[in-house]
Amino acid sequence: MALFRPKICSVCGREYRGLGFQCKDGHFCGDCYDKLLLLIPQDHMFYNTVSKLKKTLEDNEDVLKGQYKKEMPQTCPICGKKLGKLTSMELPDGYICTDCAEKAVDMIPGAGYESVSRIMLSEIRTILSGPEATGTAKGEQGRRYDPDDLRIACPLIRRLKYDADSGANDTFYEDPLAELGPDGIDQVMEKASRIRNERRALYGEYKTVFSVDLIEKPYTTSKTGVHYTGEYLIYGRVLLGRVEKGAVLSVYGRSEERSVRAAGAEGRPSGKDASEGFEAVISVKDDVPFVYPGDVLVCR
Repeated sequence: MALFRPKICSVCGREYRGLGFQCKDGHFCGDCYDKLLLLIPQDHMFYNTVSKLKKTLEDNEDVLKGQYKKEMPQTCPICGKKLGKLTSMELPDGYICTDCAEKAVDMIPGAGYESVSRIMLSEIRTILSGPEATGTAKGEQGRRYDPDDLRIACPLIRRLKYDADSGANDTFYEDPLAELGPDGIDQVMEKASRIRNERRALYGEYKTVFSVDLIEKPYTTSKTGVHYTGEYLIYGRVLLGRVEKGAVLSVYGRSEERSVRAAGAEGRPSGKDASEGFEAVISVKDDVPFVYPGDVLVCR
């Protein structure tokens, strides 16, 4: 019978028997199916091409090796708490406790438990061991500092990571302070102090300074057309001080005295204050035809 004749897997090239599985332009064996199921949703396999499935397996070879070798340890490799079936999360290459999983969800903007479960243990360890997670940074002398005070010199780095489930890129932030030892922290402290003093000297009486990157008017679409909201969003970075709700901001160096009032201000990642060194978004209710990308907004 044709059903039991040997076939060649289009993905791995090995011989197999039985029905196998169909993709967009070929078929693949049960072994490839089991591996792909660890990496992408089942329905993604069937409408992807052979070349894309091959690339998925090649790009995640280390993940698959870790998956087949891993066993649940007795304790969490990050915090040392005892692991159990109900108190652990399985990652592609290991396990962590649910407490660490919750911390990772809080630390990664927009992340949920499912997306965290697809992150490598080494990445989770880096995220949770950084000063952004512990709330402090330690210098060579053993003194502890709030990492948010260092962002003026060592800002968070925004990255994009492709999410196979949604087919879109997720935004996450890397903390350069996590890679620094005590000597490096002390150097960043000195740099932060120097930059802060230089900007205070430059902008003088202004306590809040914000660099504009983008102005956007949010909208929604429906069957009846495009509907704009009643506000503008100003994206950028806080260079000095903090942008507070209700702050009156004007364009630095512009002879024409025009200003806007901040209806709201939020730092990035979401939940952070719009304070110096952080990316931030300011919402305003007024029209802002006089504000352009590259402008600097200031407040006394």
